Amino acid sequence: MALPTSGALSLNAIHVEAGGTSGTQCSMNDTDIRGLSPASGKTINSTLGTQVDFNNYYGASGETVYQMTGVSYIAYSTSSKTGGPAHIIFKTASEQSTIDAAWVNSLSSYNTSFSSYNNKAFFIEDYYGTTNSNNGPLMGWAYDVVYTSVRPSSTMSTRSLANDGVAGPEAYMKSGVYCKLYYSNSLIETWTLQQNENWGDGTCLRKVSRTTTSASYNVITSSRTTASNWRLDLHVSGT
Repeated sequence: MALPTSGALSLNAIHVEAGGTSGTQCSMNDTDIRGLSPASGKTINSTLGTQVDFNNYYGASGETVYQMTGVSYIAYSTSSKTGGPAHIIFKTASEQSTIDAAWVNSLSSYNTSFSSYNNKAFFIEDYYGTTNSNNGPLMGWAYDVVYTSVRPSSTMSTRSLANDGVAGPEAYMKSGVYCKLYYSNSLIETWTLQQNENWGDGTCLRKVSRTTTSASYNVITSSRTTASNWRLDLHVSGT
């Protein structure tokens, strides 16, 4: 997660941030070190053999941030067919490249390319349970999304990486992936926990933190219902 913005900074720390192994040989002229993303106000010259200022590595990151904008808010519903927790649906410039960067399809029996799925999108599901300490809001991706629900219905055949065993690719999140949720440009929460869902259907990001004594379905979205004010930043290392 990014280098420190002040204090001691070693070449080894820079190398590790760039994806290298701690304690192994490296130099400021290495391609991966030159390829780090600088912090705001800093500049890292990526051209090999040119001068580079060590100071410009403060706050630098080896992550790629995939930014998504909220396009639909789905209120909590008790409908027996399409009911469920509140959801926010997100879109980005390229769902496919984001999925490929953050998840890896690891099982040969489910080796269908992600690109074969239509209308891909990302979502957060706003749910706190009471019977399981692992119940908490989660973030994943779905396909065949129609932006009115992320639950199976007569108008949509969908599954997510955290749905109820509906057929689809088994996909597992790469190491170090995490997300930040913003509303009106204010950071709401950071989720770093990767959790496999529903008998190995795949991996989602989750916040495990129950704050209620009864099941709740709109904790973080209850007063934040304008979809376009939501932003989801997916942080992926080494891409």
